[in-house]
Order: sequence, then C-alpha cells, then structure tokens
Amino acid sequence: MNCPPTFIAETTSIRQILSLLRCIGFLSKVQVQINSDGLTFMVEDSRVMQGNVFVDKKLFTQYVFNGLSNDRPLPNPEGLGNDHPADDDNGDSEKGVSFGISLSALLECLQIFGAETATRERWNQPALSSTMATRPAALGTEQERKSGKCTLIYQGEGYPLQVVLEEDNLSTSCTLTTYEPDDVEEFLLDQPLTKKIIMKADWLYDAIQELDGSSPDRLIISASPRHPFFSLSSTGPMGSTSVEFSNERSLLETFQVPTPVQNIYKFHLIKHAARAMAIATKVSIRGDSRGILSLQFMITINKVMSFVDFRYLPFQDDSDNDD
Repeated sequence: MNCPPTFIAETTSIRQILSLLRCIGFLSKVQVQINSDGLTFMVEDSRVMQGNVFVDKKLFTQYVFNGLSNDRPLPNPEGLGNDHPADDDNGDSEKGVSFGISLSALLECLQIFGAETATRERWNQPALSSTMATRPAALGTEQERKSGKCTLIYQGEGYPLQVVLEEDNLSTSCTLTTYEPDDVEEFLLDQPLTKKIIMKADWLYDAIQELDGSSPDRLIISASPRHPFFSLSSTGPMGSTSVEFSNERSLLETFQVPTPVQNIYKFHLIKHAARAMAIATKVSIRGDSRGILSLQFMITINKVMSFVDFRYLPFQDDSDNDD
C-alpha cells in the first residue's frame, strides 16, 4: 500500500509565486522548509546575508501537509513590522520538513507557464544597473491570474520534488533532486531593537537607485531620534551620496529609534533586495545592538500578504585600512 505524500499542493497563482521566488533568484541553491502554514525558501550569500521568502498556504487552492518534524521552526511572519517569530521563538512553533533544491531549476520550471508580464520603465538614467533600472508591473492583475495550474508533490525524505504544470491540454512535469538541508544559522535579532522603521517600499527603492549611480561599495544606515532622523549614505571610488528622510507620517509610517545608531553594510548585498523593493508595498527596517539588519517586505498578491525578509550582518573593518 502506497503511503500518501508528505506534501502536496495545487495553485493557479504560478506567476505570483514565481515573482516572489525571483526576489531571491540571485543564488542557484535554496533551502526549502514546509509546514502546515506554508513554505519558506531561504538563501544565504557569503554567510553575511540571508533571504527568506514565505509563501502562505492561502496562495494554494489545495494544500496538504502530512510531514513529521525534522528541522527548526519555520519563520512565519504575522504582519509587517511585527517581531519575526524566529527572533524570540519559545519552542512551541510547529516544525517542518526541510531539504535543499536547485533554485535555478525551479525558476526555469515555473517560467514555462509563469513568465512575468512586461515590465514598465520608471527611470531613464543610463547609468543604472539592470537590476535597478526597471520595476515589475503590479501583481495579481486579471491577466496574471489567468495562468495554468501547478501541483507540487514531495513524497518524503530522499525523494525528489515534483512540479507538475498544466495549461489547456498541455502538461509538463519537472523532477527536482532534493539534498540534505545545509546547517544554516539564522540571523536572529536581539531585543530590544535599536531601530524599527516602516515606510513605503517605493521610497527605499528610489533611495537605493539614487545611491547606486555613484557605484558605491558600502551603504551607511543612520537613524536618530533627532534630525536628520533617518539617512542612507553610500561611499565608493566615485565619491559619496546621501539621502535623508524626515520623521513625517507621510514618509515614515513607524519610527522607533530610542538612541542614535549607525551601521555599515556591503552595498551589492543590499542590492540583492532590489526586486523585493520593486514589488512590495511596505518595508520594515529593523536592527539590533550587534548591527544585524532586517529588511522585511510585505507583498500583497490576490489579497494575500506574502513576506520576503532579508537579513544582513554589518560590515567589519577592524583594521581601518582600505579594502
């Protein structure tokens, strides 16, 4: 007698899920965790940056999880600006099954029926890099909802992940080899936070694209309860640039900064979040006393909130020498 699969899910939101996964598509391998609430896809770059995409089960028309726990609790954001449950997990969260797969192969498979609609140009500056020059069209449009059907099937440990795509009379099956999950230490934020700022993702996207014009290698994030409140500065071989935000409700929806704080990060790693900035409605910017930075993006698709969360370790320059 065949055992039921550990996980099977069906969705017609192929393009929307593809758009979410493309937010972390800058790396070729991804760690996947599944529980009864949804799926989390996690990538890590150089052990100083982590990107998490949470795909809520509400984006699926059918979602069945029969797995037994084999890993740590899944990050399961409850809403933008709330503390990430993994940051202060009390051990009661449901655990899920986990494995590694090729993210490049998964994206290529989903693109069969899930190609994004045409993007729209927002800026005309020729100096902008390709990752910052365009902004994808809004998600969840009627045209995007008319995609085919996608079924994900995972029999259990040691089995591949099957992706079955159907549209009209055409069916395509992709079999993705699964690997033992990597031993990744999550970047958890200490409490209390040194800063918590919520703003429109558009504002952050525009600021980063402006700073990108000087080809910087470092990003300085400064926050203070007094003027200039919140600023982003970049430094590099072509000079320095700064963007300041005043503490006005029209700009900063939430601004909680008890004392002045400043941290430095590698600019090219911050740019990894550009696609998430481009399709998100809001971003929560948080940091702790060690300088760990969280950029959590809220992306609404077909009235379902999804989250993409990037974590960064601060840039260390103990020698004060030029790199």
